[in-house]
Amino acid sequence: MTICTYKHECLFGDIVNEKIVLNGLGKIVMEEWCRSESIRAKIRLDSFIVMPNHFRGIVWIVETHGHTYKDQMVHVPDHYHP
Repeated sequence: MTICTYKHECLFGDIVNEKIVLNGLGKIVMEEWCRSESIRAKIRLDSFIVMPNHFRGIVWIVETHGHTYKDQMVHVPDHYHP
């Protein structure tokens, strides 16, 4: 998923010498992402990045009512391998 700040304002930090330097808000975004899996039982987290004006992360929905997300899909492409 990608979440952008309003009007793409750089609220989470800056790029300094080609590296991301998170500010207080950026650190909160990172901490809350890392905490999400422990407070939401049916997700697993994958790679993520916090940028100055957006956040990107991969979330796997691992179970809903006894079925995996893949079980509930209407069509699963042949190349799909979770």
